[in-house]
Amino acid sequence: MRSVLDDLAPEAQLRLYAETGQEYFDEWKAGAIRISEQHDMEWIKENQPAIWLLLQMIDE
Repeated sequence: MRSVLDDLAPEAQLRLYAETGQEYFDEWKAGAIRISEQHDMEWIKENQPAIWLLLQMIDE
């Protein structure tokens, strides 16, 4: 899962150790939510498109 996320969203790679792909995804999602608290959706769409898509899917 980590490899897929890193390939699909290189601009949003995490620099952390995760024992499983699910753990990595959970941290990636938590990071996406933190980004949504710091930036407006237009900025996220332009600078972090994969995170923007995730936020659209989870309606954050």
